[in-house]
This record gives sequence, C-alpha cells and structure tokens, in this order.
Amino acid sequence: MPWNEHCHRRYERPIQTTENPIRAFNPAWHPLYNGQYSDIVGACPGCGANRIKVPSRTAVVALDGERIDCGGIVIAVDGACRNNGQPDARAAYGVFHGEGSDENFSRIVPSNHPPTNQVAEIFAAIAALKKLQLALRPWDPDGRVACKVLIRSDSSYLVQGISEHIWKWKKNGYRTAKKQTVENWKLFQRLDELMMDFEMNHIPVWFWHVRREFNTEADALANSRMLGEEPPVGLRSSRLRFQRKTRIDDL
Repeated sequence: MPWNEHCHRRYERPIQTTENPIRAFNPAWHPLYNGQYSDIVGACPGCGANRIKVPSRTAVVALDGERIDCGGIVIAVDGACRNNGQPDARAAYGVFHGEGSDENFSRIVPSNHPPTNQVAEIFAAIAALKKLQLALRPWDPDGRVACKVLIRSDSSYLVQGISEHIWKWKKNGYRTAKKQTVENWKLFQRLDELMMDFEMNHIPVWFWHVRREFNTEADALANSRMLGEEPPVGLRSSRLRFQRKTRIDDL
C-alpha cells in the first residue's frame, strides 16, 4: 500500500508505541485541534471525501481553505436496527466518506447474521475497511493513496471492543472473564484481521468515538437503507443506483 509525502505521522501517535497497536483516536494528539471536529477534518476539493488536515504549506487546499493530507482517509460509520430484539427486526449500516462522495454507501445486514444494532455497527466498520482495502492498489500509479485511516463512530461498543477489549479476547480465545463466548466474536475477529492488514502495511487505523450528533450522516445512510428510502441528497453517491447489485465479499 503506497505512501505519500504528506503523511505527517509526527502529528499523531505512531502505529505502535506499546505492546499492541493504538486504535483509539484522541483528537488532542492533533496540533490543529481546538475542540471542533472541523479543526481536524476537511473535504477534498476534487471528490468531496473527508481527509485529515495537516499544518503543511505544500499539502492540498481543502474546501474550507485549510490544508489536508489526501492520504489521511476519514470515514464515518453507523448501524441502525428497527424492532431490535424482535422476530421482525431489520438492521442496516451506513458508511459516509463525505458530502456527495461516490464512496458513500449503505447495506442491509445479511440474513445469516442477527439483525441487531451492534451487529450493524461492526458490519459498517468491516465494510468500510474492506472497500478501502480493495481500492488501495500499490501497483497502480493511479490507485488511491492512504497512509492513515480515521473512522468516526458513536458506538462505544464498537470502539472499545476493537481498541481495548480485543487484546484480552484474543488471548482468551474470545471468551470473557466468566468463560462465556464473546458476543459477535466472529465479526470482531474479522474486523481485527482487516485492521492488522493495514497496520502491517504501516497504515494505522484509528477509531474516534464521537457523540451521536456528530455522526448524523452515517446514521442517516443506515436508517434510510433500513427503511427502504432514498438517503438525503447530500449523502447520495452518484453510483447509488448500482449499490443493490454490489456486494463486498468475505464480510
């Protein structure tokens, strides 16, 4: 997976300073952060996708006039479930790259998985990384470049699970301290495998736990899919009409 000259990793935490990779993002790491999401994230002027801002005079200018690292990918994910826990439950997830971005998408949770909100949240993260992984083509000079990935989520279950609890789960064979099987362990295992692939290629993946009101776009994508409705105009991809025929394999 390729690198680019604006991967200013010194402005964030390194991939590994402890026994395990650091996966929970702390916005205080970033020198531009002053309490606002927009301090760190800006939209690419070409595609509308969100990227991490950098204090560099040679980086690309974002839509708000500040500089962004085109290799600093920012993705928002969320899951939604109607009638959670009931026999007629229906769950979906949304992945948001930026307003009007072709990369925005949403899916229904496959029927061979429990239709719950937590399952949908993990699926969203898996699908986001899987699609990004398929787009990263180091052998193709026109392929996408990425040097770090920041995933925004309002789910403490997802963020704490994959950034904190996962290490103990793996050591214990995905069993809790009470020797019970970790709920949704296969999905967490799949997400962990995807993240390790990025990490082994020197691309850190961080999860940023935000309040629900700061994750409305991914939430809207998930809910519109769950209800069978078209997403709001600003969230639609120009390729939306093809999404029902598109599958991301091996989820």
